Amino acid sequence: MIIMQTFKNFLKEQLFCHKTGITKEILVDIASTYDFSFNRYGRNHKSTFWFTKNSQYSRFKILAKALDGETRTNVSINDFGCGYGAFFDYISKHPNFVSGKYYGYDISSNMLRSAKKSIKDKRAEFIYAEEPLHKADYTFASGVFGMKPEITISDDEWKIYVKDTLLKMLDKTDVALAFNMLDIDFDDQKTGLYYSPSEEYEEFINKNTNFHAKVVKGYMPQDWTIIAKKK
Repeated sequence: MIIMQTFKNFLKEQLFCHKTGITKEILVDIASTYDFSFNRYGRNHKSTFWFTKNSQYSRFKILAKALDGETRTNVSINDFGCGYGAFFDYISKHPNFVSGKYYGYDISSNMLRSAKKSIKDKRAEFIYAEEPLHKADYTFASGVFGMKPEITISDDEWKIYVKDTLLKMLDKTDVALAFNMLDIDFDDQKTGLYYSPSEEYEEFINKNTNFHAKVVKGYMPQDWTIIAKKK
C-alpha cells in the first residue's frame, strides 16, 4: 500500500512537472535565492525582498481583512511562504487569534530555521513543505508568486503553477484565503518578477471553486490582493 501510494505521488508530480515545466530543481533554486538573501540580511524585511518594513506590514494589513466579520478568538491559520515568521509577528496579537493555531510553510531552510529559533509561541508551528498540509480556517500567502525564474520558466507555465497552488491552498481552507501578487499594469516592472492581471485570478477562483473572490487595490501601486471567502 505504501509503495503504491508513493508511486501515485511520483506519477502525479511527474504529470504536474510535464504540464507546467516546474520541477523540484526550480523550486530549490528559488529556495536558494531566499537562503542567500537571508544570509545577507538576516531576520529582516530585506531578506524577503520588501523595500521597507512599512510596505511589508501594509500588505499584511490588507491580507488580515480576510478576518473581518470573524467573531471567534481561536481561529487556525495557514501561512504559505512564511519565511522567517514576519506574518506571525504581525498576526500574533490579532483579537481573532488569541488562542488559535498557526502553521507556517516554506521551502527556505534558513528562513524556517530562523523562525523556529526566534518564535517560541506555542501557537506556532513551522514546517518545510511545498504546499499547506493542515486544514485551517484561514490561509494567507504574501509575495510567494512574485519571483519567477525568468529564463527557464515562461509566464504561461508559471501561471499554471500558481493556479494549481491556489487550488491546493483552497482545499486546505475552511473560511477564507487571502493572497497578493504583482500588478501587470504597474509601469516600473523588474526582470525576474511575475506580474499578473487580478481579473484573471478572480475569475479563475469564482468559476472553478466554491469560494467567492474579491480584488483589493489601491494600497500599493504595484500590488493587488484577492480575498476569497467560502460560499
